[in-house]
Amino acid sequence: MYKKIEFYNIIKKTLFLLGILVTTIITSCNKCDCNDLSDCDEYLARGKDGNITWKLSCDGVLTISGKGNMPDYDVNQHGNSTAPWFFYRNTFTALVIEKGITSIGKIAFENCRGFAGSLTLPEGITSIGLYAFSGCIGFTGSLTLPEGLTSIGDGAFRDCIGFNGNLALPEELTSIGSVAFGGCSGFTGNLALPEGLTSIGDGAFRDCRGFNGSLTLPEGIKNIGRFMFSGCSGFNGSLTLPEGLTNIGVHAFSGCNGFTGSLTLPKGITSIDEGAFYGCSSFNGSLTLPEGLTSIGVSAFEYCSGFIGDLIFPEGLERIGNFVFSRCYGFNGSLILPKKLKSLGQETFANCYGFTGSLILPEGLESIGISTFANCYGFTGSLILPKGLERIDGGAFSGCSGFTDLIFPEGLIRIEPNSFRDCLGFIDVINYSIEPQWIGGAFNNVPIESITLHVPSISLERYRAAEFWKDFGNIIAIENY
Repeated sequence: MYKKIEFYNIIKKTLFLLGILVTTIITSCNKCDCNDLSDCDEYLARGKDGNITWKLSCDGVLTISGKGNMPDYDVNQHGNSTAPWFFYRNTFTALVIEKGITSIGKIAFENCRGFAGSLTLPEGITSIGLYAFSGCIGFTGSLTLPEGLTSIGDGAFRDCIGFNGNLALPEELTSIGSVAFGGCSGFTGNLALPEGLTSIGDGAFRDCRGFNGSLTLPEGIKNIGRFMFSGCSGFNGSLTLPEGLTNIGVHAFSGCNGFTGSLTLPKGITSIDEGAFYGCSSFNGSLTLPEGLTSIGVSAFEYCSGFIGDLIFPEGLERIGNFVFSRCYGFNGSLILPKKLKSLGQETFANCYGFTGSLILPEGLESIGISTFANCYGFTGSLILPKGLERIDGGAFSGCSGFTDLIFPEGLIRIEPNSFRDCLGFIDVINYSIEPQWIGGAFNNVPIESITLHVPSISLERYRAAEFWKDFGNIIAIENY
């Protein structure tokens, strides 16, 4: 036990002496008043690593010099950068990278939060490694990238929230990694993407909400990744997409609620993923969907309430998923569904009450989801359900009060509760099914006692005796059937 106490006292004394030593070094360093760091004999730390030399001056300026590529670094068991200067990060005030360095290493300055002011990277740098400046939240000025820079790695400037002003991307730039500028909310002005850019990673500009004006993606971009511009709510002009584009990723533009004008999707696009344009509510022109489009993901255009005119789907589309155009109430023309359509998802067109004219459902349609057309009360005329339809889910047409006639096909088996709730405009309902279907609650808040029900002549008595059907005010046989 005494040995443990003695060992403990030795450790205490050692730490105390180390504290005095560090204090002495820093105090001595603070005496340095030279203007040229190369002539300054006082420094807090310095070293050499591969092609580079680094020096941390007495006033917290970290200077990197040398010729060639900076080494790549990793993270240690504590999750910190293995760069040799990382230990001193709490003393940093500024970063100077001198000409001669040709690349910024991976994780070189991650979470070095003390750097302040602007950051200018010198000419000659051609690449910036993964997470090189990620989490450097102390920068408060502009970011200047050199001409000749060709690639910016994943997370290179992620969450550098203090940068402000314009972000000028060099013309030679060909690739921007995933979340490279994610969370850099301080940048302002237009974002001009270089013509030679061919790759932009997932979330590259996510939550960069300070950018404004229009956004034009260069012709070399074939795929728009997940969350690429999500949350960039400052854009307030048009969005122009390149002709060679084939896919728009999950939530690629979600929350970009400032884009205006029409949106034309290029011919080569085959898929639009989940939430791609969710909440882009300021588009105020038409939406043009391309021929060749085969899938549209959940909520792809939900809350895009500003689109106007007709909504016309390309013929090759077979399925339209849940909530795809939910609450797009700005459309004020016709809804033209593709002939090969097989299924409509939940709330696909819910609250799109601006649509007008007839709703024509294609013959091959097999299912209509919950509340698919809820509150689309602008439709008028007859609602003719196609022959292949076997089931109508709850609330599918609830609130569609503009229809005057409803026609059920022979093969329809089940009509779920509230399918036609509050559809107050029906005058006639024609049902070609021989056997009365179960319709418990399907016509809630509909005055069916005032509606004439037309059924096959051989089934007349069955309907007059069937629960719910018998409540229709007048039940008669379909003529010539």
